[in-house]
Amino acid sequence: MGGVRAQFSTPVNIQMSRYSIDFFSKFDHVVGHPADYRAHGYLFCATTERHLNYLKDNRVRQLALGVNNVELLSPAEISEIVPQLRG
Repeated sequence: MGGVRAQFSTPVNIQMSRYSIDFFSKFDHVVGHPADYRAHGYLFCATTERHLNYLKDNRVRQLALGVNNVELLSPAEISEIVPQLRG
């Protein structure tokens, strides 16, 4: 059990994660054994304005480095995805 994500703040970590995500998505075919890799995503919730700005800055960097599935969600959108989460 483990996780692979690309939501980091440094270019080298983002690039390494993009490589890992690509590799794990093809693992069964390349290695010949199942890894049971399933991409589900991550949700980071900002609790302060400073944290929100940090996540926004990281998002800009991640998009620039080719991470094309990182989204900024509103509290209402988060509630639709995870109704159990309370702010």
